[in-house]
Amino acid sequence: MFKIIGPHGQRSLILNTKESTCPSPIRVLGIDPGLGGGMVILNGRKDVKEKLPFKKTKESGNLNCIEIHEFLQNKTIDHVYLEKVHALPNVGAGSSFKFGIAFGQIQAILELNRLKYKLVSPKRWQSSYPAMQKDLKPKERALLNAKREFPGCDLRKSTRARVWNDGLVDAALIALYGLKDIGVL
Repeated sequence: MFKIIGPHGQRSLILNTKESTCPSPIRVLGIDPGLGGGMVILNGRKDVKEKLPFKKTKESGNLNCIEIHEFLQNKTIDHVYLEKVHALPNVGAGSSFKFGIAFGQIQAILELNRLKYKLVSPKRWQSSYPAMQKDLKPKERALLNAKREFPGCDLRKSTRARVWNDGLVDAALIALYGLKDIGVL
């Protein structure tokens, strides 16, 4: 059936789905911090509504905070789940320091946008999904779980990319953990 929307009478095909009967579904933001990370917004039906792979600035090599801030502007987000990170063993001090800077930048952006967030450890959100082939590395397991949970979704960094982006995969699974944590799923 057609339904008229917009101030200029644009018409759009509205399918008989839950989306049309639920005008304001819950939205959860999942964030994988770090320079290669990203953020994904899911609704209560596990639909990826929006995504943002993180980019570095040319000047400083840090996260593009302005892009992240603009992405979050005027968005309806009910819950935010941010991966709780810490220094990793066998990783150099410089790399750990840059990772910590990115984590702090994301926390500051969330605070400036008045978004309360819940920290969730990698172990906690990763353990909420089937282990599926324990011989795989965590990133490979995450990719398999994401492809199972979001079969029709595109989690590539751009349309030119050939493979799914690790940061967006993790962010989507963190948001999905959030939906489970608040009892939606």
